[in-house]
Amino acid sequence: MHDARIIPLTDMPHAPEAIELLHGDSRGYWDGDTLVVETRNYSDRSELSHNRAELNVERITRIGDGPVSYTHLRAHETSLHL
Repeated sequence: MHDARIIPLTDMPHAPEAIELLHGDSRGYWDGDTLVVETRNYSDRSELSHNRAELNVERITRIGDGPVSYTHLRAHETSLHL
């Protein structure tokens, strides 16, 4: 099965914690040439997170004409400093 996500590039806050989504609530922003995607508010049915307070951060950077560098960080919300 393939999934796709729509990631808003906005500075709007994340949805309230009471709103649970299967793929979480994502927000994206640019950090120089890197697209940073922060996702939280996973539902209990999600295979991506077992802790709803968890924050997942993805960093995607082009490193040439085709390839990209992808980094995924899973951190508890209170221990991540961006």
